[in-house]
Amino acid sequence: MKEMDFLYKAINVRGEEVSGRMSALSENEALEILGSQNLLIVELKKQGRLQAFLTQQRSLHIGKVSLSELAQFARDLGIILQSGIVILEALEILKNRSRNPVLKKDLVKVQDALRRGETLSGALGSLGGSFPLLFIFLVKTGESSGELPRMLKVIGDYYENTYQNRQKMKEILSYPLLLIIVSIMVSFLLLTVVLPQFTGIFESMDQELPLLTTWFIDLSNWLRGHVNWVIIFLVAILFVNFGTQSMPPVKIWMDHIKNRLPIYGKMRQWEFLMLFSKVLGILSNSGLDLMSALRGLKEITKNLEYQAAITKLIEAVKRGSSMTEAMAEIAVFEETFCQFMAVGESSGLIGEMMAMTSSFYESQYKHRMGMLQIMLEPLLLLIIGGGVLLMMLAIMLPVFDLYLIYSNL
Repeated sequence: MKEMDFLYKAINVRGEEVSGRMSALSENEALEILGSQNLLIVELKKQGRLQAFLTQQRSLHIGKVSLSELAQFARDLGIILQSGIVILEALEILKNRSRNPVLKKDLVKVQDALRRGETLSGALGSLGGSFPLLFIFLVKTGESSGELPRMLKVIGDYYENTYQNRQKMKEILSYPLLLIIVSIMVSFLLLTVVLPQFTGIFESMDQELPLLTTWFIDLSNWLRGHVNWVIIFLVAILFVNFGTQSMPPVKIWMDHIKNRLPIYGKMRQWEFLMLFSKVLGILSNSGLDLMSALRGLKEITKNLEYQAAITKLIEAVKRGSSMTEAMAEIAVFEETFCQFMAVGESSGLIGEMMAMTSSFYESQYKHRMGMLQIMLEPLLLLIIGGGVLLMMLAIMLPVFDLYLIYSNL
């Protein structure tokens, strides 16, 4: 069953009107989720695809708070609150210390929202994109459990670790990406500038050209005749990619492709399992019930294919299956992950086992990054060098043939 988007208006426990957007399999499930958040429903209506897309485009936040800034903000706020300083003063301290103008403006808005009586999680959620859904969801959990300072430290550690992993991945991919760009430029110059200089000489030779040379000459002629169309095609691909990547059908298709790429697909899966186990462990240890934790995980998961897997998991648990039984039927949850969950369920220590699971997949992820760094550069050099060598052979083979002809005269 496919998920639908709903727009809602409701009254919270303080008598204030709140509104927002959510995803659910049906109207009844949407009502159940909102009811579990102690909201009195005033209006609930289904949102059309076009309206949802336009709403998402309008809500895009201009500006950015980096992962390292998020980590530092969460840690500092947790330490300040733990020292006994009230939250408005704590935010004032962090606002004055921050060098990011976007974060400064957002903290002013958060302070205004807190003065109106909103919660910290509600204030962060109203900013429109500076703070990730996971950050807001964990803050809300910390508020509910009465352990906000401790939760902020957990959030800081998580985002610091995520930042380090992404920086490492950028370091691994930056040099290979540079090699690819340079090799494409060199290949283009060889095909459109260097090879045409030899074409007239090759045509004047009264002998059959090697197949490799003929193929590259044909490719050179095609590129020079259609270079404008090639540029238009590349620009169109970039435009379509950036213009449609947030549309659900396109995003589902892109996630499906990325999840099945060699090496990278497996790393995406481990990254998801690492996030899933980390967050589920935090929520379990905070006393949040299992269904609310799974719904929260579904909301914060950006990969739509993995989001659908969580939806299947929720439906199976609703029907009375254990987490282990339900996960065993869903491909994204590996056998190792299911074994960790089985131990957690049988011992009643799901939170502790999920923390161990997250550490396990984090070590696997970092090991795979190390292997990728060792293998990627030599492999790319071999492929790029082989391609350039073929082009040079295509140019030089007829020259060698010509030399042999004249040397035998």
